[in-house]
Amino acid sequence: AGQRPAAGRLAVVGDESLRVVAGTFAARHLRGPVRGGEAEMWTSARVPLGGVLRFRGPALFMELRAFGFGAASRVRGTPGRLDLPAVPNAPDAGAATPTSP
Repeated sequence: AGQRPAAGRLAVVGDESLRVVAGTFAARHLRGPVRGGEAEMWTSARVPLGGVLRFRGPALFMELRAFGFGAASRVRGTPGRLDLPAVPNAPDAGAATPTSP
């Protein structure tokens, strides 16, 4: 068993195939402690905006139902800035520590 990551830091469990409503994806499976318990997340580089396919935590479950590319923006004027948290398997993210399932 590997060392547990700090709260809020998810460690890589492994790569696997994951089926969600939006389709079947080659996914990176992550797991780690969060406030209130343990969380799991599956991500894919094929999906925009962080690539989250499924997230399961103590107080939240979400799963990708659909996504797309090439949409026309309805934003008028200058949009505000949206600061998103780092995605664990993004190319510039810090190296994650693999753990045993």
